Amino acid sequence: MEILRLQFILQRDGPEAALAFAKQALKLYREAVSRKNLNKSIKGIGYPTRGYRTKRREFILSCLDLRDYIRTKGNKKWMI
Repeated sequence: MEILRLQFILQRDGPEAALAFAKQALKLYREAVSRKNLNKSIKGIGYPTRGYRTKRREFILSCLDLRDYIRTKGNKKWMI
């Protein structure tokens, strides 16, 4: 789900920016799908996560895409 966005950033800004975006987005998405944050507004997303309960699956799929990108292009120690 995030592949096209990462490709765009990679072409526009380069590999470091794409990797930084992937790390930042993964952090936000993981926080959004966290059970403890279901009724809170997540900084950076701007909407209460309870409105995103139906989008939880899409967030998780995006997390998988971002994690895969970071593992293949970035620092593997970051994901431990």
